[in-house]
Amino acid sequence: MSTIQKFDPLGLFNGAPLMSQVVRANGMVYTAGQVGADSHGYVPPAYEDQIPLALECLRKCLETAGAKIEDIVHLRYYIVDYDPTLKSQSHYKHLLKFLNGHRPCTTLAPVPALAKPEYKFEIEAVAVASAMPAQVQDTSVDVVVVGAGLSGLEAARNIQAAGLSVLVLEARDRVGGKTWSQNTDGRSKVDVGAAWINDSNQSRMWAMAQKYGLETVKQNTVGDCILYEEETAHRFPNGETAPFPDGGQEEVATLRDYLDKLSLELEIETPTNGDAVRTKQYDSETVEEFVKREGFGKAAQAAVAVWCRVMFALEASELSALYFLWYVRSAGGLLVTRGEKKHGGQYLRMRDGTQSFSKHLAAGLKLGTVRLNTPVKKIKQIGNSVTVEAGNGLEIACKRVIISVPTPSYRWISFEPPLPEAKQLLSERVNFGHNVKAIVVYSMPWWRDYGLCGFAQSSAGPISVCRDTSVDPDGQYSLTCFVSSEPGKRWIKLNKEARKSSVVEQIAKMFGPACAVKSTNPTTLDEVMSIARNPAEIYYHDWTADEWSQGCPCPALPPGPNGILDLASALEESVGNLHFAGTETSNIWRGYMEGAVRSGERAADEVLSAIGVRVSAKI
Repeated sequence: MSTIQKFDPLGLFNGAPLMSQVVRANGMVYTAGQVGADSHGYVPPAYEDQIPLALECLRKCLETAGAKIEDIVHLRYYIVDYDPTLKSQSHYKHLLKFLNGHRPCTTLAPVPALAKPEYKFEIEAVAVASAMPAQVQDTSVDVVVVGAGLSGLEAARNIQAAGLSVLVLEARDRVGGKTWSQNTDGRSKVDVGAAWINDSNQSRMWAMAQKYGLETVKQNTVGDCILYEEETAHRFPNGETAPFPDGGQEEVATLRDYLDKLSLELEIETPTNGDAVRTKQYDSETVEEFVKREGFGKAAQAAVAVWCRVMFALEASELSALYFLWYVRSAGGLLVTRGEKKHGGQYLRMRDGTQSFSKHLAAGLKLGTVRLNTPVKKIKQIGNSVTVEAGNGLEIACKRVIISVPTPSYRWISFEPPLPEAKQLLSERVNFGHNVKAIVVYSMPWWRDYGLCGFAQSSAGPISVCRDTSVDPDGQYSLTCFVSSEPGKRWIKLNKEARKSSVVEQIAKMFGPACAVKSTNPTTLDEVMSIARNPAEIYYHDWTADEWSQGCPCPALPPGPNGILDLASALEESVGNLHFAGTETSNIWRGYMEGAVRSGERAADEVLSAIGVRVSAKI
């Protein structure tokens, strides 16, 4: 009986469950038709530019299934509106270079159209399998990495650069974890996951952007902001404190500065004397209780509610006050964490989306290193070796394992022997907030015409905060709205049309009155409201419903016993031959992409040291 093996190479469009990109059977390799498109379906408009992309996709298919270009026995390619003139035969030079002297049978099929109107060239191949498939060669490696997010891929890069063999097992059909860039209209991408970096105090992310030649987009801070409370929109200059009524503006500024100063001064990791008393107090109360106990009123409570919803996707009543301080401390304080200007956490975005970081990291690994659709179900330690079992039946023996999935996901993996009590408590106690980012795309950045920067905040919901996330060079104009925590839970229960209408209605209410009273052109309130209510498209992803994330952005601890003071050290502690990565395990920029990369780097260093290899491969 013949064995049919099906593959979907990393970086190619995943057609599951309908089709596979390449199949191997009876010593032969058969590819699906390859077009000049990336994994998100982007197709360059020029016919000449599509051909090399399609050929590169074909090469990946062949290599993944264990064939080389010289193993091709037949090529069939399709050209839209073929005209046998020199100009329309530009495929000829590309094929000559691709085949490099090899001469398989070929068939050219002129066609009036392909599967999508933008496709102009498609090619498929039949080849002899001359080697074992790249994705099934290894049953034993030095290191297995669980998870192909930023932390896992960075760990794998460091380990492979040191000369060790590594395999990355990813449950999803893509790399990137909580970075996920979705195509809008073929011209631009929007980030439904992590979105911001900076070029000053996030050295790893900035170095990676430079290394891969990724173009950044500076966060727009030109114009006024909006505070929307009690059905009223208040306009205020960017960089100033939101104008909460009845003296609330000064109170919010005082709370902000107090939390910023406290997070930087307090000895959290190793508290002594007075700090030991205070940290114990803060770890026993919620952020909401802390703010009330410190004597802050309604405005400050509303402001901190928004901060918790945006940073953690949790209510201030669900989060340990000490964890809040510990989290912002890792970034350099509350002001830096929330900042949108130079040095701030929301300073730069990526023109091609933040998932491009993970794609570049994965592409830099040896072929076959990353295996998608391979959820890990069991990790068994026996002496100095580890066996990793995946849900698809794959079993890999290795020396070390790096677990880079979110801490709550530990409970879905069977560990033998069981993880220590502290690790188990972490997995059980950490909260993953309810996080949805709704990206509302418009045909123009209309808010700028009225002197607004696109930033608005509200404790009313469903939107807690929104920001201008346009990519002007690509003609993509959008407001990214954080629909999180309790307002997000209510919002996600609505039907699709109600979700859309509630988001755009809040945008209209927040921006409309402010636009109508300050316009360079005569504009009525109804006209502005109408523009806001009619976006071109809305993109969103419910991370809580995501099978492999189950929440976003960063796991956080509630107050009480077994809080930060008891469990912080267990976050990054290794267990026998198991090492742990993930943004929540980083002491620098915890919860951000910078923290994820640094944690992968740390875990790789631990593994290399344990195995006896002391080679650094930092970016």
